Amino acid sequence: MADLPSSPAAPRNIWKIAALVSLLLIAAVFASRAMLLRDHRVATTEDQSRAALAAATAALQPQLPGLGPYNATVGRYVFTMDTPFGPKTAVPVFFTAGNTTLTALVDLSTGEVVQTVEVHSTGWMSDFKGSRRGFFPGPPRGFPPGSSVHR
Repeated sequence: MADLPSSPAAPRNIWKIAALVSLLLIAAVFASRAMLLRDHRVATTEDQSRAALAAATAALQPQLPGLGPYNATVGRYVFTMDTPFGPKTAVPVFFTAGNTTLTALVDLSTGEVVQTVEVHSTGWMSDFKGSRRGFFPGPPRGFPPGSSVHR
């Protein structure tokens, strides 16, 4: 039997190895960020939810009668933000009625509303808002199905 000439060893493709290493590093960064967010979020207590809803209702009282019957939803998790005055904790409160959404960000340490946003949906957005086939199938992520307060 004749010996076949051995083929030269295939050179390793450095670019494939570099791409694989970079993909693994990116996956590690995303995984660590997800674990950090999950470990550092704090659930909103019932007392905090009631206080935030009362503060947001009081602050948005001039706009709420124009909405008619509305749905009030308090955020499930508390946001902790670093500010020049120290860490602040806040929770969002959403008021929705028809094609209008009022959002209030309530500072839990002072009970003050620090930011309000009013959004009106028109055209195709109002048709898809809240429908199961549209872009907004229900409450935002992070809100339990039973966390709504109907007024």
